[in-house]
Amino acid sequence: MPTEHSFQVAGVDGCKAGWFVAIASVTMENETNTSCEFSLKNVFVANAFTEVFSKTSDCKLVCVDIPIGLSDGDKPRECDGAARELLRGRRASSVFPSPIRPCLSAVDYETASKISFEYTGKKLNKQTFALMKKIREVDDLMTPELQNRVREIHPEVLFWALNGQKPIELNKKTVIGQYQRHSLLQVIFTDIDSILVRTPISGYAMDDALDAIVAAWTAGQAVIGKAKTLPEKPPLDSKGLRMEMLYPACYNQWLNIENNSGVIKMGELINLPKPNQACLERSRKDGSMSLEKAIAVRRSRRSFLPQSLTFEQISQLTWAAQGQEAGSQSRQGRALTGSYRTAPSAGATYPLELFVVTGNGLFHYLPAKHALEKLTGQDLRAELSTAAWGQEFIEAAPLTLVFAAEFSRTTNHYGKRGIRYVYMEAGHAAQNVHLQAEALGLGSVAVGAFDDASVSKVLSLPAVRRPAEKNLEPVYMVTVGYCRK
Repeated sequence: MPTEHSFQVAGVDGCKAGWFVAIASVTMENETNTSCEFSLKNVFVANAFTEVFSKTSDCKLVCVDIPIGLSDGDKPRECDGAARELLRGRRASSVFPSPIRPCLSAVDYETASKISFEYTGKKLNKQTFALMKKIREVDDLMTPELQNRVREIHPEVLFWALNGQKPIELNKKTVIGQYQRHSLLQVIFTDIDSILVRTPISGYAMDDALDAIVAAWTAGQAVIGKAKTLPEKPPLDSKGLRMEMLYPACYNQWLNIENNSGVIKMGELINLPKPNQACLERSRKDGSMSLEKAIAVRRSRRSFLPQSLTFEQISQLTWAAQGQEAGSQSRQGRALTGSYRTAPSAGATYPLELFVVTGNGLFHYLPAKHALEKLTGQDLRAELSTAAWGQEFIEAAPLTLVFAAEFSRTTNHYGKRGIRYVYMEAGHAAQNVHLQAEALGLGSVAVGAFDDASVSKVLSLPAVRRPAEKNLEPVYMVTVGYCRK
């Protein structure tokens, strides 16, 4: 039997009282299998970085949000510019210019700013000066050898990776911005809330804790060989320290799942995790929200945040819509066994095909394999919004599920009355999606107002059909995402 292999890592972020530290445990099936599970073991606040060192001595790697390796003033650090380039937009400003090494000797802002201007022609950023004490504290201890165990990161770059290589637009100081980051981390650390309640009641902000936890995740990814550096070939400073930022090379988001040869290509399959293995808020077939509560709180929501949904959330939603389950039933006194869908279908004819529209492309859901087939990498949300008579929330939301039907599968059995059965089935499936969305803490809205021909053109229907079938038609859509509060 395989032997589990586990180790500990740490993430560190500066805070008002000193340093916020998150220690995580990483468990792999064996030392050669890089598929692993993360759990948050402990969080605490250290007064000094020497205390961080002593309390993380058992950790294989420590990732800290502080500049390590400083320019002497001849040119800016490449890693800072590379991080801003990744983030662009609003979040680019979160990457403060690192001070040059000569500034570390200054005791006040005026002196430090004067030194900076003499060497670079630019005054020192005041936000950078506010970090000078902590930068000096780490720099005094750092050596090239120690840098193999203590690495620099920038939290916003890490969340960029977790969010499907998209910056989180809302500031981490805002409630919604923290909610977005917490939601991404909760997929990895399902125990995050039970650990955070142990933290001190003062001396840090919630964004400090979230930054330290994402840093711990990145440390784990680096240990198993799934991290890269900005820049790819970092230069050394005058102390021999690498001027670099570490960031994860693999992503938790479903849209960036890789196969052995690289990113999933058109026509290839993305195997979804089984519904009872999805981890967001223990999202399982026996989830924590009761059916009665899901029904009671369900509302049509049309205002969505741009945050991408996770791989696990997509798995749950597609399973709820058209998932295939083994089971048995009785028909006209005969016992039948086989595979059935999560939504009832007249005569088990299953006329529906499910398409998943995201900012990262169009996918076709395959119930028998619980997998997504990638049809295109093009973002079709704007075109789909236009086809739905300009309903703007479709373009803004991270995901829309489109139900298309091959009516002949049902009408061949039931004649014209089968048309009614197909629409009824679409309603059954959509209701499943609405209730599942509520159980996942998401919002959803049903969309029936659209031009059939335009939607068919956007999705290139009937591109997916069985032999001898001719008319795959869109019948219903459900848009899903995080609601704006």
